[in-house]
Amino acid sequence: MNKLKYHLFLLVIIISSSHAFASFEDAAVNLANNAVGRKIGDYTLTDQDGTKFNIRELKGKPFVLSLIYTTCGHECPTIIMHLQEAFKKAGGDFGAKFNALTIGFNSEKDTPEQLKRYGESFTNDFTKWRFAAADKKTIEGLARDLGFYYNKVDEGFDHINMVTIVDKEGKIYKQIYGLDFKPVEILEPLSQSINMVKPVVSKPLSIIERIKLFCYKYDEATGKYKLDYGVLVPISIGAVLQILTIGWFIYLLWGKKRPKEV
Repeated sequence: MNKLKYHLFLLVIIISSSHAFASFEDAAVNLANNAVGRKIGDYTLTDQDGTKFNIRELKGKPFVLSLIYTTCGHECPTIIMHLQEAFKKAGGDFGAKFNALTIGFNSEKDTPEQLKRYGESFTNDFTKWRFAAADKKTIEGLARDLGFYYNKVDEGFDHINMVTIVDKEGKIYKQIYGLDFKPVEILEPLSQSINMVKPVVSKPLSIIERIKLFCYKYDEATGKYKLDYGVLVPISIGAVLQILTIGWFIYLLWGKKRPKEV
């Protein structure tokens, strides 16, 4: 293999590896975006008190739907805390005009009892905000309907950081991405849904917003959630290497074509 072919081969390898994470993010976001407008199927769940109910019973009012797993020490508690802030901001509208449902997607460990203990840290009124469990088949079907990506890894899960607004007809109205969303980002689409405003097509996510979907971890020293540089650094290095390699490749081509000085 001559030098030019070698450098071309190297360029292809680096570009492929640096695009891998971006492609994964794009696929997860596209999956979620494509679910907007879809009607959620009829699924039987068991709430925190052991009562079975069908998700269609929530129709008649919009509701905020979130999928978490209770042993998550990273993203899930942050998402639920931000929802708690939004619901406090809503005041009396929470319960009167909309409700909330949080489902544990780890069917092996997220039992109704576990979800009740978990939910009690965020609400004292389960009539407005239910926490529910389901079997594996039900979770898989619901996740498909929502376009919710999750994957078992080691002792936990990789999953998209996302909250779903469901309208009063049981259709997916809007997806809210990331961890650090503000109350208005939840309450505004809820209000629009109540008033039957046609949902606005989501704009493409920026690079920073896409990183926030997956790259956060809990810092025990500060008690806060921060970017997981263990994931972010390789992505950044890959991007820099890609730029440098492309520049190097162009330089080699330009150097070969440049006439020699006499």
